[in-house]
Amino acid sequence: MLRALTLVLALAISGFAAADVVADRGGSFSLVPSVLMPAGALSRTYEAAPQADLDFDIGIDPAWSLVFGVAYSEHASQLSPDAFLVLAPAWFGFKSKAQLRQDVELFWDLSAEMMYAKEYWRHSGSGSLETLDGGGVAGAGFDLLLTPWLLLGFEAKAHLVVEGRQVFPFAQLGLRLGLRG
Repeated sequence: MLRALTLVLALAISGFAAADVVADRGGSFSLVPSVLMPAGALSRTYEAAPQADLDFDIGIDPAWSLVFGVAYSEHASQLSPDAFLVLAPAWFGFKSKAQLRQDVELFWDLSAEMMYAKEYWRHSGSGSLETLDGGGVAGAGFDLLLTPWLLLGFEAKAHLVVEGRQVFPFAQLGLRLGLRG
């Protein structure tokens, strides 16, 4: 009985110590309303569009995190008012952070990305074309830590989607609103 009580007490103390360490690592959950702008050949075919992102940041230590997220955007065609391009990326990678002051954090991230794309015609009913492609995304930005748990920030990202032998670039600008752990 005494061994069991000692074991439970040791686990509880180590759990409290681990909670303090995790709190120092950072991490966040952010909603990122942004604008996704096609570049290159796609910029002559599709318009820029609003994009909604969910970003997750799991702290490894105070300077590094694992990041992953998902997004959604729907781009209108410049060539046909009936054609649209839906993009739904998902990414996983690393984030480096640097605390400038107590309330400002700079960051950059680099991730592998999977992109679901669907081109469809809204009213003509002539079907759709769907693809699943890979690529990468690189981003940078800053967060203002409004309180110990609330952040507001800005980020810019460059997406490179590879399909066959073609590379399709996209630029993204967004505002970050999130909870910090």
